[in-house]
Amino acid sequence: MATTVLDNQYFTSKFIYETDLQKEPLQNLTNGTASVKAISVFNGGNAEELYLKIYDSITAVTATSTQADYIFNVNASKDAVFHFPDGLTIENGLTARLVTTAPLNGNTDPGANIIVEIVYT
Repeated sequence: MATTVLDNQYFTSKFIYETDLQKEPLQNLTNGTASVKAISVFNGGNAEELYLKIYDSITAVTATSTQADYIFNVNASKDAVFHFPDGLTIENGLTARLVTTAPLNGNTDPGANIIVEIVYT
């Protein structure tokens, strides 16, 4: 995994670019509160349906026992963009993971490297 976070005084929006989001949770990516404006998941080269799980938590997320606050379905072989014009409020910190099944016990990595971009303020 390679995570890039653009977060500085020159931009009003911040940007997370993850080149291989997997089943292991990336903890507290926003380093605190955030208002998510858009999430892009580039699944065009992958034949599996995916589920992006978002947690509003600064404490460690246990993949198979912590219920996600938000689950976004991404169709197989399709890219997806989720827009939140009024912002998706994250009160504590944004933690994310990407798996192939929606249930709580779903814990299988995508079959390919999946790029996920998150824009927030």
